[in-house]
Amino acid sequence: MRLIGIFFLLCFVFLGGCKESSDIYEGIAKSEFELIKNNSNTEFVYEYSGRSENWVAVYVFYKMKNEEHHLSKPFLKYIGTGQTPTGQLSYEFTAGRETGKGTQSASSKTGIYNLGTYGSGGLGPAEDDNFQVKMQVVWNGQTEKIDLEPNF
Repeated sequence: MRLIGIFFLLCFVFLGGCKESSDIYEGIAKSEFELIKNNSNTEFVYEYSGRSENWVAVYVFYKMKNEEHHLSKPFLKYIGTGQTPTGQLSYEFTAGRETGKGTQSASSKTGIYNLGTYGSGGLGPAEDDNFQVKMQVVWNGQTEKIDLEPNF
């Protein structure tokens, strides 16, 4: 009887841990984007995601039908302990041949930071099997790098 109790306790701990990690992307997964969600004019959507100790990142590439180039939307979400960052948030990213950087106020109450919409020539990950996405975020004197992996 004691072994059964230990078994159920271990299952509960394991399954509880699994749920927590899947929720860290809530609010920035591609299914959350109204522009591309259920849009019959969307030709393709590629999503990359990754995490560091204090951040998760999602980078979504999409192309609308009858458009020559793709668009991309990078997002960051603070998952660290304590309050969300204050002051300035700086970021840099490389996504294939596309690069970008910027600074914005770190005053998000939800911890989610929309880093804008970028347009680029070509088809991004649709034309390059070795396509890589990397991000770096600087906040409150700290720096973290994130390697994003494809989710398609």
